[in-house]
Amino acid sequence: MSIVKRFITESIKKAEIDEFLQKKLERAGYG
Repeated sequence: MSIVKRFITESIKKAEIDEFLQKKLERAGYG
């Protein structure tokens, strides 16, 4: 896997996790 493709994949994964956590926290009453 090329470095660029790997970097993009990692960024997407991180963004999805951030979004997921944000929704969970909002539902729990944080943020």
